[in-house]
Amino acid sequence: IAQLSSGKGVYQWTVSASTATGRIKVTDANRTASNDESNADFASYTVAILSPNGSELWRTGTTHAITWSASSGLPSDFYLEYSTNGGTNWTAISGATNLDPATGGTGFNWTIPVEAVSIQVKVHVKSTSITSLEDRSDANFTVARLDVTFPNATTDVMRMGATAKNITWTASGTTLPTDFVLEYSVDSGHTTWTQVTGATNIDPVATSSYNWNPIPTYGSKQSTVKVRLRSVGTAAWVDLSDNDSSIDVPLITISAPATGQ
Repeated sequence: IAQLSSGKGVYQWTVSASTATGRIKVTDANRTASNDESNADFASYTVAILSPNGSELWRTGTTHAITWSASSGLPSDFYLEYSTNGGTNWTAISGATNLDPATGGTGFNWTIPVEAVSIQVKVHVKSTSITSLEDRSDANFTVARLDVTFPNATTDVMRMGATAKNITWTASGTTLPTDFVLEYSVDSGHTTWTQVTGATNIDPVATSSYNWNPIPTYGSKQSTVKVRLRSVGTAAWVDLSDNDSSIDVPLITISAPATGQ
């Protein structure tokens, strides 16, 4: 484990292996017959976060597996937390309690909440009964947000040939790409997407809307319209309307005869 100078009575040892039959032996390097060892076996166990372990870029609303490795024979009372300030404060991950550490290879599927947005995120796995059994991400990772907010509901309506409508979104995270494009579909996004004219090289953090002008014209009302905001270079960074909206025919206003004529 270590070579020590004489007179040292305490050594801080970081345990790196697990065993149920461990012992420690101390030997005088100059007089090997002078030694002593533990009177009985001791047990040591390990647990280590595998992912996320630093530098990842994850998006709110998506699901990722938190995975870890652990010694066998540990209690099924582990829980998971996350921090948005590098480990100073921790928040419980919903549903991640009473975990069997043996399942760490498969992990726990975490659907990331908007509250986790930060560039200083870490996760933490810990036993309830053996508090020394714990590990956290080695380095910070990033959670960012990208959500289309209009059109996003069945009640959202745009008019053919009418004045422009703003496509809007919410985004946060200093490491998002700046090569986003806007596209729309009139088949709920099942088959065809068409680029919104001029809506390229968008920085979704620096701006939160795009003026869609003109609204495209069709022979009849389109009731299965969706819009998506997509990074050209990073396929994982995309969000689209949660629900179908409509492109409807123009409103007809009677201008004559006026009232009283």
